[in-house]
Amino acid sequence: MPRDLDTDLDTTETEEETEPTEVLKYDEEADNFVPIFAETEDGKIALTELSDRVLTDFDEAWRSGERARKQRKIEWDLFTNVLPERDKKFKDMANVSLTIVLENISRLVHRAESELFGDWTNVFGVMPVGPDDVEQADILSKHGNWQLTQKILDFPRQQQRGLLHFYLFGDVVAHSYYDEKTKRNRHEILTMDDFVVPFTAVSTMPDFSDVQYRVRIIRKYRHSMEAKRGIWYGVDQVIDGEKPDWSDDPQPELALRNADKLGYNVDELMTAPYIILQYEGWYLLPKMDRERFIQAFVDYKTGAVLDVHIHEEAPWEETIRYETQLRELEQYKDTYQQHQYITSQMEYQRAQIGQQVDQGLLDAGDMNQAEPVGPEEQPPPAPEWMKNPFDMEEMPPPKKTSPIHMFSHGVCIESLTGVSGIGYGRIVTAYNIAANILLCQYIDSASLANCNTLITTDLVRWKNPFRIGPGVVNTVGGIFGSDLKNNIMPMTPGQANPQMKDLVEMFVAMGQSSIQSPDVLSGEPGKSGETFRGIATRVEQATKQLSVTTRSYARFVQQILKNNARLNAIYMDDIEIFMVNDDKVGMTTETISKKLYERDYSTIIRSDLKYTSQTQKAENSSAVLEIAQNNPYLVYNAAFMYKALRDYLEALGKSELIAMLGPEPPPPQQPMMLPQQQAATPEGGQGGQQQGGQ
Repeated sequence: MPRDLDTDLDTTETEEETEPTEVLKYDEEADNFVPIFAETEDGKIALTELSDRVLTDFDEAWRSGERARKQRKIEWDLFTNVLPERDKKFKDMANVSLTIVLENISRLVHRAESELFGDWTNVFGVMPVGPDDVEQADILSKHGNWQLTQKILDFPRQQQRGLLHFYLFGDVVAHSYYDEKTKRNRHEILTMDDFVVPFTAVSTMPDFSDVQYRVRIIRKYRHSMEAKRGIWYGVDQVIDGEKPDWSDDPQPELALRNADKLGYNVDELMTAPYIILQYEGWYLLPKMDRERFIQAFVDYKTGAVLDVHIHEEAPWEETIRYETQLRELEQYKDTYQQHQYITSQMEYQRAQIGQQVDQGLLDAGDMNQAEPVGPEEQPPPAPEWMKNPFDMEEMPPPKKTSPIHMFSHGVCIESLTGVSGIGYGRIVTAYNIAANILLCQYIDSASLANCNTLITTDLVRWKNPFRIGPGVVNTVGGIFGSDLKNNIMPMTPGQANPQMKDLVEMFVAMGQSSIQSPDVLSGEPGKSGETFRGIATRVEQATKQLSVTTRSYARFVQQILKNNARLNAIYMDDIEIFMVNDDKVGMTTETISKKLYERDYSTIIRSDLKYTSQTQKAENSSAVLEIAQNNPYLVYNAAFMYKALRDYLEALGKSELIAMLGPEPPPPQQPMMLPQQQAATPEGGQGGQQQGGQ
């Protein structure tokens, strides 16, 4: 079985130098191959080759993404509204920036976050597998939503980071793992400083299962490295080696760039983290006849392999198949042994009867009556998977393992080739740069127009320094009369071209319209005389496109939730008690079993992704409730009325009142039938109604 799902187990090993042996032998289920490999010459050679492979793959992937990282740095600078310094020859010219990227991207991010995570107590639900699985799905939904807010404390902020990365860069990656230190599941959003994958012609899998390898850059300080003693091999050699520095490659370019712009001098920091590469990919290990999916931890500076193991696990279907076949085997053994025992007893009885006949104690005619009655001679049928039914030592086929993928990947705009997606930052960045250039030129032109200069001949001599101001008199010596006009000429630059201002406004408008993020999304009032319906229509048009990209991010979140369930199936306590606020009954204490997470796990995001306002949701729910009250087929349907009233209270934001409705009634067997009339009496109940009608 695999060592873990991207976590650390409390194992022990020794780092003492031992004399290398001749033959390399190891168990593929070992937690860490490094101490085993280090005992043999062949193993040491294998570790060197693995280290070279990891470092080479990483360097190639890191270099190939250099241009992409450069583009993202430009987008990030414009989002944070931090401009590069001007060259010395342009230092006195305007250097301003509009907030087109910041304004539009943050608008989309906040709208998407409010839609997806508006109610953190009910972000997602678990789909039941069958009709008998409704209660289990309900408890899994409650526990999962409670876990996202109460147990995984940084999950909301991680999703804020993810949405920003998603809309600005068009690409978002999360890594799910179990943190042994905090005893919590973690789902970290990775930036371009933290993660690389090789170029792939096309990659569409949400977990990077269609790429050859992936590398996460982990930066650990000394205390974090010391905590790995007994888990990683050779930790002390790395700590005692050359000290890390912030200038070491690979540098966290985005983090360093942002720190510099915010006024932090990283060069003065004395402590830097160690750079550890977490490598996951296909590799041919020694003594293997095929490539296996491995996970390796390698110190980038020294190339030391700290940990390597096979990163595979058996799917839940394989586990169920194997356990079922084990039960079949045990049942077959018991049945076969019983059959053999009864058969031997029958043979013994027949032998006894034969002896009695030979000795004359039993007549041959009475032999049939004394014949023992028992099962047929044929043994019980063996399980279909058994190759030799008489080999009781045969075991079921071993579990088939598959790679463990704990990374989640989402894209904003799907790219036809490559791995990364395309973000709205790529669109509005171009408009922002063009608008900045035009605005700077406009300001420079206006500044020059306000600062007239003079052109004079070399005959002009000012008796005092030339000054400009109210009532100031400048005296010129040696020039009189008309010569003064001929030797001094004012130079007045032209006014700033108003078309530049129009172009700036055009780029601002194009930046909003191109990604459907108009001012109305941030609560700006409508145009003069615009009706509420007109504003609502503009909001609806803007959110139609936004709902598509938000749904793409929702699928990314669903992959994270799937990984979270896999972590729960391994690391959660057998029984966990938690408190949750149930709309039906209020605050309740629930109990969940770890085994519930072992089955297949399918989720749905609760948000309808229609971006309707609370007022509109309340109006829609009110309309449904009104229909139910005025429809004779529904007015007596208690289950329908309960659901309609509950939705109306939720739309009003009054979920705390739902508990006052009492338990939810069951749906009727014939929901669209009118209520049954009272039976007619012999005195003429039917006739009385007819007479009354007449």
